[in-house]
Amino acid sequence: MPVYVPGPEVLESLTRGTVDGALLSHPSVTDYDLQHHVKYATLGENFGSAVTAHMINGKKFEALPADIRRIFETAGDEITRKSCEAIDAEALYSIERIKQAELTYVKLPAEDHANTVQMLSGIGQQWANDLDSRRKAGTRVLTAFRKALERVRLEDTQKTCQRRSKISPPGRSKTSPLNVMRYAVLGGCPGSP
Repeated sequence: MPVYVPGPEVLESLTRGTVDGALLSHPSVTDYDLQHHVKYATLGENFGSAVTAHMINGKKFEALPADIRRIFETAGDEITRKSCEAIDAEALYSIERIKQAELTYVKLPAEDHANTVQMLSGIGQQWANDLDSRRKAGTRVLTAFRKALERVRLEDTQKTCQRRSKISPPGRSKTSPLNVMRYAVLGGCPGSP
């Protein structure tokens, strides 16, 4: 039966046998020094992560001069990218520390992975529906988030392909939107072996 245990209390709960495992990010495992107290972890699953938001009231933002709004937007985009890069780097560092502790990573079999994705797929919509029921813009925000996420994934995929392929065949771009989408769906850069 799932129980809620605050992150700082997971180690004590594990050592006392109150819980048998936990859903935590890789950095949380090392931050709480759990890698020495568990034997297995999954790799390649998306159980979420922490979120940091920098916000300003919409009316206040719109009241700012256009040049100041552009500065905020540009800085916000840059900070977001750099934050994501730092979070990714921290996750990789934590994974290495966990491996050094001789914890065994397990990749779920395809069927279990598909079942996990299916079970988790409705959580975002549940969140949006809850906000909608309180007359907040949950579905609108979720839809905008998913569109933005897809755009960022395509941009990142395109950059990856550009780094991997130095020369495109004549008359054909390996980083066209169609080829980038093929990469995102099928894996591997278009035209790569």
